[in-house]
Amino acid sequence: APNVGRHELRRRLLQTEPNLFDVAIPHTTRARRLHE
Repeated sequence: APNVGRHELRRRLLQTEPNLFDVAIPHTTRARRLHE
């Protein structure tokens, strides 16, 4: 099945190689809407 273990892999990479991996910070130039 797709996505199985994806979060675990990400967590382990961030834990074992903090110099190589970091969390992505979502960003957009569009203004936030009222419900966001």
